[in-house]
Amino acid sequence: MPLAELLTHSYLRAFGAAYPRGEAYAGDGRVQDYEETADDISGIVIGTQRYHVWIGIRRGEPRTGELYNDCNCPQGGGCKHVVALGLAYLGDRAGAAATAAAPAEHSREASLAWAAEHGVSHALDLEIGRA
Repeated sequence: MPLAELLTHSYLRAFGAAYPRGEAYAGDGRVQDYEETADDISGIVIGTQRYHVWIGIRRGEPRTGELYNDCNCPQGGGCKHVVALGLAYLGDRAGAAATAAAPAEHSREASLAWAAEHGVSHALDLEIGRA
């Protein structure tokens, strides 16, 4: 099973108290950069230091289809840095899917109707607030 199917909000929520802290990190833009392959993502998350974070399917045999994670913070994985990277990845994937499914007609009314139909009207509110 590819990473895109295994990495979910449920997987990240399983990290308990690290989830809301990682959510705040992701929301604050602390995920500096990441690279993605079919089997993993790795990136930099800024905390008290720059942390190298990895989430992926372990290579080699046997391939169990389970996700693993690692971080060079003192906790060593299962941490807010892993959650932040995972949420950044999921957010980027959701944004790409929404863009691909967006209506061809580019009127404001059509965009608002599409956003309401797909439950993402809140994202338009955020963009309007930035302008």
